[in-house]
Amino acid sequence: ILAGSWSGRSGGGFNIAFTITDSATVIHGTGTITPPGQAALNMTVSGTRVDTTFSLSLINSQFISAFYTGVLHAGQLSGVLNNSGFSNETLIMTSP
Repeated sequence: ILAGSWSGRSGGGFNIAFTITDSATVIHGTGTITPPGQAALNMTVSGTRVDTTFSLSLINSQFISAFYTGVLHAGQLSGVLNNSGFSNETLIMTSP
């Protein structure tokens, strides 16, 4: 139910976009994370889903992985970013 392309901007101004597959609760994909005023960084996305609740790792080999946890609600991914410099930073993502 999460498969597709998603994008959003965190409370701290990071632009995040990814395309993921959802295979019976296992999530995989690729995307980019763009810090404010900097170039985009490629990342891989992996994680799990239980019903509409998700837990994703955003992985770039140059940095400690960030974690995005939340829920699919009303066609949006709504959650928080943690780790790798994030601390409960709000991120709402939409699918075009």
